[in-house]
Amino acid sequence: LLSKNKNFLRHFHHQLKTNKVTKIYEAILVGVMNKDIKIESNIDIATKEHHHKVIESSSGKKAVSRFKIVKKYQSFTHAEIHISTGRMHQIRFQSANINHPIVNDKKYGLFRLNKYIVKETSINRLALHATSISFEDLQGKTLRYDAPKNNEFDILLSQLKNLTIKS
Repeated sequence: LLSKNKNFLRHFHHQLKTNKVTKIYEAILVGVMNKDIKIESNIDIATKEHHHKVIESSSGKKAVSRFKIVKKYQSFTHAEIHISTGRMHQIRFQSANINHPIVNDKKYGLFRLNKYIVKETSINRLALHATSISFEDLQGKTLRYDAPKNNEFDILLSQLKNLTIKS
């Protein structure tokens, strides 16, 4: 997002700090989720030896995500994720923590499974997409911007429909 002037930039930053910006993502998660869930955790950046991963920490910053099931497949879940905070790797970390890592996540995912999925689908793209962002302009009008999905996301989703994994 680019700002044309400092006045709007300050206004937008205030909305970010007060969690007034709505960010929606789509992801393909490993495993079948049972129900929609809200996750609240405190996450912090790990030391350099972990290559810029995040960890759960009492001294970390609050991270809130709502996972909503779009569709269940044999071994995967297509989910929509609403975040009110925007921490580094928030969705990737939280989905892995509930044992539903994002497909093809090289940092928090299931490495053997990712390798198998790439072999079966020929797609190694992280199955996470920033769908939309909404915020208020200076006049209080809500603006929403949507980003179309990359073709690879939809192709991966269609190929994973019939792929079964053994736990």
